[in-house]
Amino acid sequence: MKTTIYIVITSVLSCCSPIKNNNKHVETAKSIEHIKSSCPENGICIFEVLENQKITISKDGIGQLYPKITDGNTTVYKFTYTKNKDERYQDSHYNEEIYFELPKQLDELVLKNENLSSVKLVFARLCFCRGQTGYYPINQGKLTITNLKTDMYKISLSFKTDEVPQVITFIEEIINLK
Repeated sequence: MKTTIYIVITSVLSCCSPIKNNNKHVETAKSIEHIKSSCPENGICIFEVLENQKITISKDGIGQLYPKITDGNTTVYKFTYTKNKDERYQDSHYNEEIYFELPKQLDELVLKNENLSSVKLVFARLCFCRGQTGYYPINQGKLTITNLKTDMYKISLSFKTDEVPQVITFIEEIINLK
């Protein structure tokens, strides 16, 4: 009986523990409108600004790449596309993620192709797609950061990978860094 009470109390306390979330969603009206207009109709898209974070590109036990987000003194930008799940199929999930890292203080910037590695640009295709899922460094494309006005920037990224099929090939967001 004491064991059962202990398990119940431990379960309740662990469910109520506060979780700190450092993810900061971009909330400018233009950004939200743009996410809706550039996101495929069959899913949802989220653009996150992860302040005081950094990306480390690591390899797992079988040599596959994956990004690890940890505390740091840069800002990580993450775009996620999640396709609407077909409830008739257990393995119908499909996500694409794009990660890149920039200094806290943004300046105007244009990077092309091989120079994209300087911002650790990574594309992920996550699905039940045998042999066509995982994380891939991107070295074909163009990243442009444009200063619109004080603390307001336009981020444009067009990219492609020959490794796997992709849905998202272009991202354009306006962010306010206030």
